[in-house]
Amino acid sequence: QLDLFMGRHLFEVIVVGGGAAGFFAAIHAARGGAKVTLFEASAKVLQKLIISGGGRCNITQNADVEKLLQGYPRGGNVLRPAFSKFGVSDTLSFFHKAGVKTKVEEDGRIFPISDRSETVARALEEEAAAASVVIRRSSKVMDVRQRRDKVFSPTSKVGTGFEVDVAVPRDPARPLAARPVTTYTADRLILATNITHASLEWLRAFKQPVVPSVPSLFTFRSTHPLLHERAGISVQQAHVTLSVPISHPPQPAQERREKAGGESEKDGEGERREQERTEKAGGEGEKGGEGGEGDRREKERTENRGGEDEKGVEQEAATSHKSLQEQTTTAKTSSENTGDVTTPMHFEARGPVLITHQGLSGPAILRLSAFAARAMHASKYTGTLTVNWTGISLADVLTALTRHRLKNSEGLVDSRAALGIPRRLWSGLMEPVVPRGTCWRDVSDSDLAKIASALVACQLEIKGRGSYTEEFVTAGGASLDGLDIMTWQSRIVPGLYIVGELANVDGITGGYNFQHAWTSGYLAGCAACNSL
Repeated sequence: QLDLFMGRHLFEVIVVGGGAAGFFAAIHAARGGAKVTLFEASAKVLQKLIISGGGRCNITQNADVEKLLQGYPRGGNVLRPAFSKFGVSDTLSFFHKAGVKTKVEEDGRIFPISDRSETVARALEEEAAAASVVIRRSSKVMDVRQRRDKVFSPTSKVGTGFEVDVAVPRDPARPLAARPVTTYTADRLILATNITHASLEWLRAFKQPVVPSVPSLFTFRSTHPLLHERAGISVQQAHVTLSVPISHPPQPAQERREKAGGESEKDGEGERREQERTEKAGGEGEKGGEGGEGDRREKERTENRGGEDEKGVEQEAATSHKSLQEQTTTAKTSSENTGDVTTPMHFEARGPVLITHQGLSGPAILRLSAFAARAMHASKYTGTLTVNWTGISLADVLTALTRHRLKNSEGLVDSRAALGIPRRLWSGLMEPVVPRGTCWRDVSDSDLAKIASALVACQLEIKGRGSYTEEFVTAGGASLDGLDIMTWQSRIVPGLYIVGELANVDGITGGYNFQHAWTSGYLAGCAACNSL
């Protein structure tokens, strides 16, 4: 009655954000009997889903929980119980019941048989309508906060209640600042927006720990001559290694001595202590809650500094990471003259690589960018990429080249490509190694070794990043330390749920980000309804 008297609109659950996670949360909260309203700033909902996967929508990845976890640079093992509760099979069951037939492609990606993302979007909208979810389009949420008057709905068991200021779409053509603002109230609030300045400010106002946001899933820019005029060439089984130099202030001499415990800094001792520190850190990734003791200490230091400055990002990148497929080693060097300490961080991936007009792209490059997101941000998107264009070992390459030399003795090196390397790429790789017009019969063993080295250790300097327009993903957001992963409810503000991209979880390409959206949306929607 007080709410009606004050002219406010009372709901049980409000969802902010009309993307995949927001829709899934709204549907399952409403299916449980809650009165749910979803606010979307745009005139159209599910826009990111519609353009994803080249317009086909990669719904999820055909993987069990353990394999699925490997696709999250940030989230990792922390997500295991959530995926065990609602995983890939549950996602497929939902969409199959909603009339979406699916198919599994060779690389494990799952798409609708129609190869149209509109099929998935339409199913979500129909399920939301069937559950009586109220969808308010062109409704920009200006602010969210806890109820000031501390008046609660009689049906509310726990929580404080929330107020949501919305610029109502009475005249969408009018400037946003000129639109009237209506305040809505709700017992439960689910935040499912993209990472924006406004959404991060909301989290901070709720005292949620926030991890600084940086781009993830991007292409690499390079001006290396090898790539000139070779855009469109791709190699299917490349092995790529990215080395990112991270510079940071040196440790004070006294602190180094204390940490060394009075031991000498002899060669071997330093390496032993470095190995012990690496093992203690657990070799895990850089997300809050998943990176071992080293990440916990770094997170505490970052929060003490406010958690947002560039040094915080650089420190996080420099102290921990998780490689995509293999455990990598970290080497540390220092300069006595400048006192700078450089920590080269190494990341590896295998898969297709595509040469573009600006540099390199393809699944292997995008995977590297995801796992190296924070390191690349700290290095201002510079690094050295070593490409093994063959994807096999140096010894195997030498064996294959020896056979190729015997079989094609009368052919020219620059035109008789080996190991399935595209001819235009092959000619570029051979140009600095052997003189043009050289026959294979004239290639010595030492020349053969140089050719092999050019194929397996091609070094390209990375000088900037491009964008991956199909699926722009951001690393950062609400720290997982501040969330109950089984409900995605805030540990600080009861009744507040944070799902999808706004949580500090991001995956590689292949349906991983959507699976996180389905899982977090489902768990939050069910929990929000059950707590009323």
